Amino acid sequence: MKLAMKIVLFVVITLVSIFLLLLLLREFKQYQINKESKRIIQNGGISEVKELTIGGISQYILVDGQNKENPFIIFLHGGPGQPFPFGVSSRNQFPVITEKFNAVYFDQRGSGKSYHKNIDLKSMNVEQFTSDANEVIDFVRKEYNQEKVYLVGMSWGSIIGLHLANRYPEKFFGYIGSDQIVNMKESQVLGKQWLKEIAKDDQEVLDKIESLGEPPYYGDVESKYSDLINKHYGFNYKDDQTKGANILKLAGRSLVSPDYSLKDIYAGFFSGATFSLIDSKELQQEIINTNYNDMRIFKTSIYLIQGKHDKVANFDLAKDYFNRIEAPKKKFITLENSAHMPNEEDFDVLIESIVQLNDH
Repeated sequence: MKLAMKIVLFVVITLVSIFLLLLLLREFKQYQINKESKRIIQNGGISEVKELTIGGISQYILVDGQNKENPFIIFLHGGPGQPFPFGVSSRNQFPVITEKFNAVYFDQRGSGKSYHKNIDLKSMNVEQFTSDANEVIDFVRKEYNQEKVYLVGMSWGSIIGLHLANRYPEKFFGYIGSDQIVNMKESQVLGKQWLKEIAKDDQEVLDKIESLGEPPYYGDVESKYSDLINKHYGFNYKDDQTKGANILKLAGRSLVSPDYSLKDIYAGFFSGATFSLIDSKELQQEIINTNYNDMRIFKTSIYLIQGKHDKVANFDLAKDYFNRIEAPKKKFITLENSAHMPNEEDFDVLIESIVQLNDH
């Protein structure tokens, strides 16, 4: 009994010591980030978090740039409910971007720092998210005296972003859709066909695919479908020559952010994600029902950045859509070694593609 108690005590002390060590490491990294932010501000840049009342609730943005005179670029993260890697926890994390732009990172309602347990589930719909983002855009334009900004929509954020680019072209130098969602039902149809092709010699997998029925998939069936897509690297691609995306690395910046409390971190990874992805069933249905095939004429520049192996926001659908749209200027950029999540090499391509924007 005494030996058992000693073992338990040793384990507890070890775990507490590790936790305290991690907290110290977090504080040190926060100190470094805050020190760099002060240097940026002293040299004519911006590095500030703002709490705004957007759509009737408190929501947060981070404005981060090395030169106030540079154009502004607003990021709409994916998810919903998962503000990584371009959320409010991104202070000083992307200096290649903030050297050329003033980046605005926005934790959307129900995500990260903008998660509140009293958010009305009925407000979790595409139109409300679009309205929220438009309020943020107008705030940035007025607060920082900008006639136009760049807009980046990533995965789920691309649903909101394309709406905004179509409705308010006068507000944007250009729109950048990364992992652009075009038609989720059709993407599921193509995804099922792809799964059957790669599993043609595996009857057990074929039976699982057929048990799903015909798209569209919602709820538990959609979860099973997504599990199959993920298992066969249609979400995070890798093969013998290609490493997959390091999702922990992409999201891990939030762990040391001076702008994220432990509560915010928990919301980003768990409570906010659960609320937005699982509890908000009507929003999930809206996402699956997304269809932009008839939205083809734009009055602002359009750039699409798509993973070649993406079976979530299907690459072929996005490429076909791009070929059919009309815009003053347009460009399609392929991430050759990625699916829905850009791996490390293609993440650099994504960043470089953003940095090269010159419509201003």
